[in-house]
Amino acid sequence: MLDNCCGGGGIWGHGYRYFVSLFSIFVLLFIPFSIFFYDANLYYHINVAQAFCLCVSLILLILISLLKSKIFLALVALLVGCIALIYGGYFAINGEPLASDALIAVLQTNRSEAYEYLAAHQNFSLYLVSFVIVSLLFIFIKTSLGLKFNKSKKIFIFSISIVLMLCVFNMHKFITVNNIYSIYGIDDTIKHFELMRKFKENYKNRMALVDGIKSDEDGVFVLVIGESQNRNYMSVYGYNEPTTPFLNELKNDKNAIFFTNAHSNHTHTAPVLNYALTSKNQYNKLDFELSPSILDVANKLAFKTVWISNQPKFGLWGAAVSDIAVSAKDVIFTSTQEDEYVRPDEVILPKLKQVAIEDKMLIIIHLMGNHSSYIQRYPREFAKFGKGLLNEYKNSVFYSDFVLSEILKTVKKFKNFKALVYLSDHSEAVGNGDHDSARFRYEMTQIPFFVYFSPNYQSEKVVQNLRENKDKFWTNDLLFEVLSSMMGVKNIKIDLKNDITSESYDDNISRFMTLHSKIFFTDVISK
Repeated sequence: MLDNCCGGGGIWGHGYRYFVSLFSIFVLLFIPFSIFFYDANLYYHINVAQAFCLCVSLILLILISLLKSKIFLALVALLVGCIALIYGGYFAINGEPLASDALIAVLQTNRSEAYEYLAAHQNFSLYLVSFVIVSLLFIFIKTSLGLKFNKSKKIFIFSISIVLMLCVFNMHKFITVNNIYSIYGIDDTIKHFELMRKFKENYKNRMALVDGIKSDEDGVFVLVIGESQNRNYMSVYGYNEPTTPFLNELKNDKNAIFFTNAHSNHTHTAPVLNYALTSKNQYNKLDFELSPSILDVANKLAFKTVWISNQPKFGLWGAAVSDIAVSAKDVIFTSTQEDEYVRPDEVILPKLKQVAIEDKMLIIIHLMGNHSSYIQRYPREFAKFGKGLLNEYKNSVFYSDFVLSEILKTVKKFKNFKALVYLSDHSEAVGNGDHDSARFRYEMTQIPFFVYFSPNYQSEKVVQNLRENKDKFWTNDLLFEVLSSMMGVKNIKIDLKNDITSESYDDNISRFMTLHSKIFFTDVISK
């Protein structure tokens, strides 16, 4: 009977090859489903997922057999293999399914970042999973080559494929609670890229919203954005090893204010800066695409705006931060599409010194900071604390301290320099999930934040309020309010309870959130 169905005279020639090919592609397709259902304990959906993957596998084999195209086979193998490697590899490294936040980060990662990530997180499980997936992929390709139908049965097989497709659509509807998009993290990912598309398209509308704003401050304002810096490993915040000698000294300067209770609004760079650099935050109801960025505001006020970044500009689907940066009048990236390699952060210093200084300026500097792989973040002469994951992270913090000292030394020489603001986008749980939101830990949000004012800065009230509020709870999606107030922006819609430069700032911890309103800090700080 098996020979009749699958042998040379049946529907399919080479029956054993058909079953091996079907099994291999079925397993590859089922990997993301099995991870998702295992993690969510949704075992009762596994049978439906298995049926779904089986139907898709059958349809793909039918198409491969009918088309007899090696190119089509290669495309199927590439797509299925990449999906299995990404989802299976991520689970092997992190022990968690790939959620939408992480998927967005993957899609915005270039080759250099990907290599660094894999080098920093390689383990036996990753090797094993990769070996199994690549082996299955090889078996699928090998057994699918030359697979063909008995010609007299093609109409019958075509009819079966139609039935299978109908089954697939019905099963898709059946598993709406945990549908395919949710399992693959595609739903929120699509929303993210759609949101960024709308943000770019609405530039003129955002500029119209800031008509009529004024400023009573001129001068050069500098914002430095760090990356993955955990204040708990900074000696300026009480860490017991000298990781930040420059900042330790700066803290005693009367012109510097260090904030002790700053937190990130998310644990991934793109969502953090989407809120931090625009008027959108977790506590208002503004539409992100219609929320002016601080660059929009500065441009409207005739400030010269400059963006200098040591972060990669290019990823598989571009970088969301670049969509905000592009509105700066001068945009400078240290990496190019041809040269993706990210160098230690001091590479931005010559770029900064070459900037033509004007009377009114906003300069934003985006560092690689302490992003893993930590050992790639600093020159070897800064390996003060030795080897090993934690020591390499501390070395990167030590090096960032040096970079900040050089940046401040440089900008203090600028004519009419007024203030420098430094903060990290998010923190880092070293060796405990890094900053993966799917493995959220409170320490992933604990960031450094300080302001340095020139003696020439005129708004004494802003400085006084910042000093009085330096120990109050704050999330960095409220950075827009800080910069707007420091730059003396008038006639702009700001809720003073969200402005830490104001006497009316509301530091009631019960209202503060992270992961874009998914987690209240009161629910995690005590744990």
